[in-house]
Amino acid sequence: MRLVSMMSLSLLAACASEQKFNEFGEHNVPPVEDTGTEVIPDEPDPDPDPDPDPDPDPDPDPVSCGTVTADAGPDQLTQPLQTVTLSALGSMDSNGCALSYSWRVTSKPSDSSLFLLFANNREVRPWIDVAGSYEFEVAAVNTDGSRSTDRVVVEAEPSQDFYVQLTWDEAVDLDLHVQKDGGALFDAPYDVCYCNKVGEWGSPSVTDDNGSLDWDMISGYGPETMTVLAPASGTYNVKVHYYGIDASPDCGDSWGSCPSTTATVKVYDHGTLLQTFTHDLHDQGDVWYVADIAWPSLGIAAVGSMSSTTQTGCY
Repeated sequence: MRLVSMMSLSLLAACASEQKFNEFGEHNVPPVEDTGTEVIPDEPDPDPDPDPDPDPDPDPDPVSCGTVTADAGPDQLTQPLQTVTLSALGSMDSNGCALSYSWRVTSKPSDSSLFLLFANNREVRPWIDVAGSYEFEVAAVNTDGSRSTDRVVVEAEPSQDFYVQLTWDEAVDLDLHVQKDGGALFDAPYDVCYCNKVGEWGSPSVTDDNGSLDWDMISGYGPETMTVLAPASGTYNVKVHYYGIDASPDCGDSWGSCPSTTATVKVYDHGTLLQTFTHDLHDQGDVWYVADIAWPSLGIAAVGSMSSTTQTGCY
């Protein structure tokens, strides 16, 4: 037992001899070097944001639309057989809301077949088929449903000295014929019609005195028009021929018989309507002799006689 105790004391003494003590018997700990850096304890995290992704710019309250003012543009003057542009570009909402548009025809000549394409566009481009007065209306509507309307008038006046216009009321093929000084039907170059669209009526060196067929309509309603810029003196014979249907001189095979139709002929001088004529035609080959027109006196003698022909082309 003594031996063990002595060995334990020797081991403790050896361990103690390796420790460093100061002169007062205290454990000698090397001093900590002063680096000049102040150690600041970490600050605690602030309270977490309850909404980690807020909307930085919430939508404002929607702005109400204002007062709508429709603008169909200024009235226009044009000629028959022309396309005009109608624009509602001047329409507006006082608060800047977007607008939608709708156009319609409020009045037109009774013999016009005009209709509007793309009527919901801001601009429309109607083809003005016959002489006369047309009125169009545009409605402008904002996104709140408020609306405003405006109207525009288009006057179509022939600019030529002598202007003859034919229209009819069935989907058949009628032809306008104008001869000078008793010329025969289909006698080219004196009968102005679909197969002789320019007639040699005056001086060979002058073209303004020649008649011109400006439009040949084969599928119904017209118009067909004959114009002369500066007519030579003489008498002009106006006639209408029932050609058939859809450029075919025989409408009986597909229709059983040709439908009757009412033809209307109007005569103008420098854009002024001189006289209107109407007559019924009943079958292919019918010829209506409308009137004789003296130039430059503008004496108009209605004829109104009916005949028939089997001729269907110029000779």
